[in-house]
Amino acid sequence: MDLLAAKVSFRGRIAGAGTKVSVTLTAGGALGFAEIEGPARLEYGKADPDDPALTVVPGKVRGPAVVRKVEH
Repeated sequence: MDLLAAKVSFRGRIAGAGTKVSVTLTAGGALGFAEIEGPARLEYGKADPDDPALTVVPGKVRGPAVVRKVEH
């Protein structure tokens, strides 16, 4: 799943084999998530490298799940 938004909040659990969520945030963007587990991946980054820093409110990360900042 690929998302482009200013603010994204995952209130439920992100889980499941082959689950990959990619979030691209616009200027002043914010990302929050409640929980990620198993082999799921959550990647996020700025739409424009010159945008101000993102706000990230992490939840529980249960291995081997991966949450990582990437350059889009």
